[in-house]
Amino acid sequence: MKEKKDPFPSLSSFICFGLFELFFLTPLIFYGWATTFSVTKETFAQIGFLVLTFIWAIDLFTNSSREKIKWILTSTFSLPVIIFGLILLVSLIWSKSLYASFISLGVWGCFFSVYFLTLWSVRDKKWVELLLIAVVGAGFIAAGYSILQFYGIELPIWRKVMGRMRLFSTFGNPNYLADYLAASLHLAVLLFLIQKRTKFFWLFVVATLYTSLILTYTRGAWVALFLSGIFVVILLFIYERKFLFDKRFSIMLVLTVLVSLTAIFLFPNPLNLNKRNIFKRSTSIIHLKSSASQRILIWSSAIEMIKEKPFLGTGVGNFGVYYPEAQGKFLSRKENKNYIPQTNRSTKAHNDYLQIWAETGILGIISFLSILIILYREIINFLKRQRKKDLSFSSIFIIFFTGAISSFLIHATVSFPFHIVQNGMVFWLLFALTEKIIQKRINWEENKDEFLNKASFQNEPSKPIGKLAWIFLILIGICIFYLSFWRIRIFLSDIHVKKAEIFIEAGFYSQARKELNRAIKINPYNAQAFADLTQADIYLGIYPEIIQAAKKARLNWNIAGIYNREAFAYLKLGKLNKAAKALDRCIFLYPNFAAGYINYGYLNLLKGERNIKKGNLSEAEKNLDYAFLFYVQGKIWKKNFNIPERLSLAYYSINEKKNWGKEWMIREIHPPFLFYCKDNYFMFILKPVARLDNDNPFNIILMVYKKGGSKSGRKTSDFSLVVRIKNKQKSWWDKKITNLKLSTEPVILEFNVKKKLYPGQYTIFAELRLKEKPLYRVKRKFAVFLQKLH
Repeated sequence: MKEKKDPFPSLSSFICFGLFELFFLTPLIFYGWATTFSVTKETFAQIGFLVLTFIWAIDLFTNSSREKIKWILTSTFSLPVIIFGLILLVSLIWSKSLYASFISLGVWGCFFSVYFLTLWSVRDKKWVELLLIAVVGAGFIAAGYSILQFYGIELPIWRKVMGRMRLFSTFGNPNYLADYLAASLHLAVLLFLIQKRTKFFWLFVVATLYTSLILTYTRGAWVALFLSGIFVVILLFIYERKFLFDKRFSIMLVLTVLVSLTAIFLFPNPLNLNKRNIFKRSTSIIHLKSSASQRILIWSSAIEMIKEKPFLGTGVGNFGVYYPEAQGKFLSRKENKNYIPQTNRSTKAHNDYLQIWAETGILGIISFLSILIILYREIINFLKRQRKKDLSFSSIFIIFFTGAISSFLIHATVSFPFHIVQNGMVFWLLFALTEKIIQKRINWEENKDEFLNKASFQNEPSKPIGKLAWIFLILIGICIFYLSFWRIRIFLSDIHVKKAEIFIEAGFYSQARKELNRAIKINPYNAQAFADLTQADIYLGIYPEIIQAAKKARLNWNIAGIYNREAFAYLKLGKLNKAAKALDRCIFLYPNFAAGYINYGYLNLLKGERNIKKGNLSEAEKNLDYAFLFYVQGKIWKKNFNIPERLSLAYYSINEKKNWGKEWMIREIHPPFLFYCKDNYFMFILKPVARLDNDNPFNIILMVYKKGGSKSGRKTSDFSLVVRIKNKQKSWWDKKITNLKLSTEPVILEFNVKKKLYPGQYTIFAELRLKEKPLYRVKRKFAVFLQKLH
């Protein structure tokens, strides 16, 4: 049977060439003036796929085939993909941020375009191999660049901009790079095993990819490669044992290279300049202090989101919008207190399955998992059928495709390859190629006759474009132009934001404000621009505009600084109640944000000073105690912060006006937040104000904190506190409190020192004891001069 000629081969070939170009360039392209590498890659990929979609539309109307369209739309693989895509679209109805949804849909649109364009245009082995070469070639160049980074050979632009210990190459993030390398290694090994003339070149490529993967220090990708590699070997052993035997020497050569490269980075040597130790890195995951604890917090917060909206989800792309609220709810529980240091703003769940569930609900995750279940089921059935043949060339491709796909899916449990455009594209390409191979719609030498029978419907004569078709083409063209126009506007707006951030870093706030206003003019939905605008306006003192910008920023760029800057603006405008509400939100969403506590301390200090003037000493004392509490919590997160002396002066003002009946007193304070300290015990002494010009006693203000559930297991009455003041190494005053009752919340102890002061240097020592066993010590120096105040 003679194969009919394709009447419009140029369009089909042009789509294939476009795919080749996009797969090769998307991982490599970046622009130094964009805020992230992903912005550039997404812009390039989305515009590229929009153009290819328009070409596909022309091909559809000029060379359409009902059978071909029917096969694509109703195949076992395509149906769940279409259902999943429809669920993504339907989730727009309840999306809180349509802008975030459309940004996310742009990425998913690239993936669906890869899938359907591959099904439509790729028909023979030549293009399958070329597309694999594009994927592996891009990874090879990126890997080579990362190795140069490791050895200190770097583009000058990144020295100040990035400064990361780990390698990012053209991907902008070592995790993104590692995920891509782990999957492309399977494809590189495949090319090494099937090529003859360029065999050793592909071995060099494998070595380069693997070296870069090691240097990224990404444990999740290492695990993904290891497990998916074992899976490939198992499939080869079961279904293609003859190929495994025939290529045993080549496989042993690859393994020898990989083991040798691994050994290099196990021990210090001239090639391992930074003394990387991959064994220690691999085992560090078991420690809670590692990045694993932050992922646990993100996963737990994602589960909070799922519990809140399990069936409908939050809407595609809305994970980052809802995340701060979910994180705040999780961290507000005492049992989760130890995760507070890991508080972050995350736009990704670091688990694609959790994120898809959180965004699209139960139907979304079921439809996505059904795609994967059907894929693996069909792969196994295909390999079983092909096992009856002596050697199936297509089976070898399927097995290594399965390895790369499995690598993505394993890494997706701790990362988000389906939300990284260059990585997700590779998955959907391999998915589509796997489907075409299984359905025998790729022209291999071994199934040429079967391919001609199945592909004969593609060779119908060309048809003239009718009026209705022209209308559809014009409408599609307008839509594509409009979407491309907006994608470019988003990119240009992002560039102005990047310039503004550089100006802010340099302290040129007026120039930064101009750039941000340009960014907003180009893209009025750019919440990041509004967020940065609040920062510039803080320094310029434009407080009313800060409040307006903050409201727009937190719709899609909800960072800790937004509420804090809004509160600061309210403070400057004298609106203390509104400032308190903004700070409540700041601390609830980001309980490790030092500035939020510091500003709240300042707010309570202002209230205390006002009450002192009014004569409300009891209320003022409560205000100052809370100010002290917030300042101390802020200092725990920001060690170099110095509590303002105004607080000491305010306490002194109360001390002058009230009548002391006791030598010391203890006051319980109940924080409106979960007080955090990594130690079981903590004390802080406020610097005292001491005067020589009157006989009034000076006061020592001390905060004591005992973490709940301490290992001591003792009753609260077993504690004692010793406070001592020394002058020139001599004891000047001391006090011991026995049977001290400490709750699991911070308490404030105030001591009334009735002893005449003389000019000189003094040191306050405080020691918390348990049955005379020292638990925590702290000291504070102060000086007394002849002047009125110090």
